Amino acid sequence: MLVASLVHTLAACGSDDGASDNSNGSSDDVNYSEEVEHTIIGIEPGAGITVTTEKAIEEYDSLSGWNLEASSTATMITELQEAIEAEEPIVVTGWNPHWMFAQFPDMEYLEDPKGIYGEAENIVTLARQGLESDHPEAFKLID
Repeated sequence: MLVASLVHTLAACGSDDGASDNSNGSSDDVNYSEEVEHTIIGIEPGAGITVTTEKAIEEYDSLSGWNLEASSTATMITELQEAIEAEEPIVVTGWNPHWMFAQFPDMEYLEDPKGIYGEAENIVTLARQGLESDHPEAFKLID
């Protein structure tokens, strides 16, 4: 059974019994690791998420036998879309913010109890007083 131990997305679509591996730690009888052939679809070699995923594969015993298929962001998105359309599970390297979460809202983050991917980060914007009333479109963009 795939232990939810990475901050990747699992598009576990199409399970006839309604089973899925979800982010609250519960699991079911579906062996996603076998269904995805122990492969994580990644992005460009050398990218931060690629390097971190390689480290996660080394650090988590539950990922023994897994491999990261580095490709390109476009290829990863294409494979993700094809798997979702075919209602097949897939594990991809994912990060937020990214438009794929709006395009494919059923994706879930897998857990990272060792914190290999780090903690959640915040983006803070600053604007001058009066910007909202002077330029509401610009304010909306940075808000």
